[in-house]
Amino acid sequence: MRRYAPSVGSLDASVEDYDTRTAILTSGLGIEQDRGSFKYDAQAFYTISRRRSPHNYIWEFGRDGTALSVGRAELFGLSPDSVWSLVRHDSTMQLTSIWVDSERLDEDQYGIQANFQRPFHFGWISGYVKLGGKLRWLSRTFDRERNGRQGLRYPSDTVEQCLLETLGPEWEERYQIADSVYGVPGLPIALIQKNYKREGEFGEGQFGLGPIADEDLLMELTRALQAPPCQAEYQNNTIESLGRDYDGIERYQAAYVMAQLKIGPYVTLIPGIRYERDYSRYTGQRFREVTSGFVYAPPADLSELEVERENIFWLPMVHLDVRPVDWLAVKLARTETISRPNYYQYAPITSINTWRSFIWAANSKLRPSHATNYDATLQLASSRFGLFGISAFYKRIDDLLIEVEFPAQLFRDVNGDTVVIGVPEGTNVPRAWLEGASPQLQTTVNNDEPAKYWGYELEWQTNFSYLPGVLKGSC
Repeated sequence: MRRYAPSVGSLDASVEDYDTRTAILTSGLGIEQDRGSFKYDAQAFYTISRRRSPHNYIWEFGRDGTALSVGRAELFGLSPDSVWSLVRHDSTMQLTSIWVDSERLDEDQYGIQANFQRPFHFGWISGYVKLGGKLRWLSRTFDRERNGRQGLRYPSDTVEQCLLETLGPEWEERYQIADSVYGVPGLPIALIQKNYKREGEFGEGQFGLGPIADEDLLMELTRALQAPPCQAEYQNNTIESLGRDYDGIERYQAAYVMAQLKIGPYVTLIPGIRYERDYSRYTGQRFREVTSGFVYAPPADLSELEVERENIFWLPMVHLDVRPVDWLAVKLARTETISRPNYYQYAPITSINTWRSFIWAANSKLRPSHATNYDATLQLASSRFGLFGISAFYKRIDDLLIEVEFPAQLFRDVNGDTVVIGVPEGTNVPRAWLEGASPQLQTTVNNDEPAKYWGYELEWQTNFSYLPGVLKGSC
């Protein structure tokens, strides 16, 4: 995998080689019977997932200064595909860091569910009643170990010397060229890049690929860093090794009851209601990054966080289908649905970088998004001209999940009290981190205002049987 990220402030790229193996065992047992007067089904399932990544290699490149030929103000209003032509493809991007990750993700999930349905008939009303429920349990554990070295853009004499002792004259020449020809320390990407066409086939030739480093040469450099005499420089990244781990459990319960009511020959009514409860408990950590001489030290302010979340919803729904004549149908519906956040958006991990300029935090107070939907459809059918329909919809989403980034800071109000602004409660950011600093906070929040969508749709289905000759849709 290759990433190329130009911005107003910097030019960054990376080459990533992942070795990931996933083993999944899924088992289930079910029963389904129709006894005439009623029918039912039931299932039980158990799933085990084991993901192992013993060696994920990440090589990062970068260059200080703008990567674009225009300033930030000139970027407003530009379409994404027009930005690429403004990128300065700079072959003096230097190798900044080498990382080797070992990751383990374990998931165990099991559950049961059942449904029961019974028909009925009372005079001019007939149909069925259906009810059911589901229970699901899940446990999840993630562990990462990261080793390597950063600060290779401006390598110390010790690092450069030990690498050249292992790599030999060819690499020594590369470092000399970097200094004498390109005028930069370290290792520019131009000296280890592959032969390629910059205007390749990516995006149908619309986008160039930028400089691309040779993975074989990068692997050779990594092996040298791991071997004597460089072993002392190949160190554990304690931030990524300790600060990104988590484990937790999730519990899910759901039940519903619904009915289909045929009222005479023309009307069908389907009412129902669903109950959902989700509970989760995750353990993570809060920490402050510490670096010294481009080496990660053990994180400061390290403390374990454990948070519990619980959400309960009652979700009613109703569908109405009216067909007064064979050629006309009117359908109306009101439904409610929810969309849950991903676990990594609320599993409690909060960190601030060494310079106290940036905080990344999950939000343990996140609520699922709750949508209310209204739909209406009018359909006209003709044996000659086919089916014509017009539909309209309206959707309101409360607590929409959005990724945000804004400054977090202390503020003195008119009463002289110091208050924290820009920090949602669930991010677990301590007040001390904001003393004398105003870092950018990146997290996920629920939107305070509802999101609203509406629109309409026209539909026409016909086989053109009324057209002459070969234009007919059927013989």
